[in-house]
Amino acid sequence: MSLVAGRTLPKRAAMAADACPACGAPEPLALPLRVDPDGQLTLLSCTRCTFIFAAARLDDRARHARTYHLAREAMKDPVRATVNVVGFLTFWAEKLAWPKSLALLDVGCAEGRLLEVARSMGIRAEGIDVSDYYVERWDRARLPATVATAEEFSAGRSGAYDVVVARQVIEHVRDPQSFLNACGSMLAPGGTCLIETGDPSSWQARWQREAWNFWVPKEGVGAHISFINSLAAEFLGRSSGLVLRGSIPQMRYMSLRAYAQKQGRRMFHPISLSKFLLHQSRLSAARCYWYERRAN
Repeated sequence: MSLVAGRTLPKRAAMAADACPACGAPEPLALPLRVDPDGQLTLLSCTRCTFIFAAARLDDRARHARTYHLAREAMKDPVRATVNVVGFLTFWAEKLAWPKSLALLDVGCAEGRLLEVARSMGIRAEGIDVSDYYVERWDRARLPATVATAEEFSAGRSGAYDVVVARQVIEHVRDPQSFLNACGSMLAPGGTCLIETGDPSSWQARWQREAWNFWVPKEGVGAHISFINSLAAEFLGRSSGLVLRGSIPQMRYMSLRAYAQKQGRRMFHPISLSKFLLHQSRLSAARCYWYERRAN
């Protein structure tokens, strides 16, 4: 049995098709929001662990084929994306006092931008991605990346990494518990797992309701199918042998200049500045859950 926020939850067993993918609880409730005007996306909310998930959850590889990556590339600015990666790695390296030659795995590495930056910082970084879309780029850049799911890659790699990173990935996976189990199993005792995603229970998401752009991303309906808040994150971590140490707003590792450029405004534009400060606060829905592998 597992205890979450004062509630005792049963161990995960074989699940019915409409059961919660996180804790296996039956009869989830329909989310009282119509986030997709065309009705293609129905969201359910678990009454036990509060995990929110799409009723239709196709295979992860099927949802991340060429069409998805073409849409993703169309909205990515390589320079800004690289600046974002530098900010992310610098923030966590300083906060957690990462040693030199840290062993890091980037789950969902895509084109390998984080691997390139990590390598320039002296970090021993590898990557995996569910799609083979970027294999040629990996080869050209000589990046140590592999086509695999976290579950596939974790076989025979128990305790192999000091840090496992999954930025904007868990919302894409069909089975978040299996995903986090695999990530946790690859950590050395005391290692860190950083899971970056959106928080559907945040004040920002509640205020924006159907307009919250994390429900249906620019890549299209069904790209995001798993939505975790802090309670669900704690449950998922505990079931994976991970301790949730906290969560950090994503904007803590983005500069005001980079944010303003992304918004197409001057750095000290009143709207840009107010939004930036909001996103840096606890009200922000863009968060990074910080887990630690138990030492025993």
